[in-house]
Amino acid sequence: MKALTLHRIRCIFGACLLHFCLGGSHTIGNLLPYLIGYVRSRQEMPAASYKDGLSIYAWAVISQGVGGFIGTLAGRSIGVKRTALLGSAWLSLGLALCSVCAHDLSLFLIAYGVVTALGCGVAYPVPLSAALRLSPAQDKGWVSGLLFFARGLSVCLLCPLQSLFLHQPAEMFLSLPTFFISPLSVFGIQEPYALHPPSEARRAFAPADADGERVITDPVVLNRLPSLFITMALGFAVIQFIGILLLVDPEDVGAAAEDSPTAGEQQKLLYDDPRAATSGPGSYSSVSSSQLLSSLILTPQDIFSSVSFWLLFLMLLLSWQSLFFVQLFWKVLPLYSEASVAAAATALPQPDSVDAWLFARLPPALAPVGAQQLLTRYPFEGGDPWSLTGPAWALTNDFLLSCLGALLGVICCLGRLVWGYIGDGIGYMRSTVVMNALTAPCLFVLSTYALQSPQLYTVCLSLIHVCHGGTFSLFPSLTSDLFGRKNVGPVFSLLFAARLAAVALASIWINIALSYNSLHVVAAVLGVCHLVR
Repeated sequence: MKALTLHRIRCIFGACLLHFCLGGSHTIGNLLPYLIGYVRSRQEMPAASYKDGLSIYAWAVISQGVGGFIGTLAGRSIGVKRTALLGSAWLSLGLALCSVCAHDLSLFLIAYGVVTALGCGVAYPVPLSAALRLSPAQDKGWVSGLLFFARGLSVCLLCPLQSLFLHQPAEMFLSLPTFFISPLSVFGIQEPYALHPPSEARRAFAPADADGERVITDPVVLNRLPSLFITMALGFAVIQFIGILLLVDPEDVGAAAEDSPTAGEQQKLLYDDPRAATSGPGSYSSVSSSQLLSSLILTPQDIFSSVSFWLLFLMLLLSWQSLFFVQLFWKVLPLYSEASVAAAATALPQPDSVDAWLFARLPPALAPVGAQQLLTRYPFEGGDPWSLTGPAWALTNDFLLSCLGALLGVICCLGRLVWGYIGDGIGYMRSTVVMNALTAPCLFVLSTYALQSPQLYTVCLSLIHVCHGGTFSLFPSLTSDLFGRKNVGPVFSLLFAARLAAVALASIWINIALSYNSLHVVAAVLGVCHLVR
């Protein structure tokens, strides 16, 4: 028994390391501004646009789904460690290929959207399944939650680290002591800071193309993008190798087989419902439905003939489109012309504001270009594109947006837990209705009022990510209500097609809408999708 416990702890830790690397492959939204800027700087595709990232991310999601199916079959045929090694090597190879394909979006689509994503999909289900099979029933919930935390942690850490790697502010580390000590000097100031913002006549906005998009143009920063992918590939390879060494094949230690009574629960947890396996039948909101179906094993024909299945399919089809769009475009939305229009009416930070006082004491490497020029009365020329969105964005730069991405990852994790507990209290169907009612207005204002200032933008994105967290935690439990615990695995295998269809559909119509400079239309349609649900 003691040996089995040690094997379990070892396997869980190894699975966490593997899922940490798998989560890092989802930072494409943070790297999209650099990718498009790099492609334009190489003049391979001078007309490259942010909307071109839609097809890359869509292929990545689809390839991950295919890779997950391959990984499940391979795990049964060649074992846990060999399957994890195959997927991890494929993932690292794909990231290395991204470094040599970043100059061309078509090649990058193959390297990231196919090769990297396939490796991620192959390596994804095996560590989680092994960790769950080695865990007792009462521990499956927190084990799944721990692995999800590892994936979320990688996004939270990598977004700021990627920004620091690309900008490489060497003087930042020498300035950190000053950053922590200098606030005390405010009490000895004899005269106030001269924080007089430049007039609009002296303000030079970053050049925009025909689509009204601003891009990163600093060649020093952009030329580090290939090196970033190489660094990620090498770093992930080392971490994954350690994780594979720690993995334990359940068959080698006599764990339960895949066709055990908990197999359906494991499939449910593969969809990232950390609390599902620990919930008893009494926690379901539709007890009568669960009681009727919990003892039945449904065939695919039974599932397809169910009205409830197609309602769930439609709900996932509509909800995943907004999730797909926000995960990819959260960083570049302020770089569209609609953002400049929305921010034009807002006022610049006041000279005695908290923001101005804070940025006056930031290390030179961390302070946004807009803030430095604001403090010294110089016009904005060739600065960070985010600081040129509008007056209220003058103190914003790429590093702060990357920190926002890390914050959103944490908020999404918390959202899963919050909506899970709300679902336990008022029922999963009612919780889904409330979640959509909150998501829709946030999407409606995403391209207008939310872009007036970085503060409003942060609040709006935070609310959206809280609600998107509910998409992950509510639907597995809702499916269990409707079809019973024993049928969760087969039903979700079929419902996964809704996610793939949503991504493919969204990448097509959003691309067309953005081609006509219709960001407002995109936000409105995505909001309507949540109301229709």
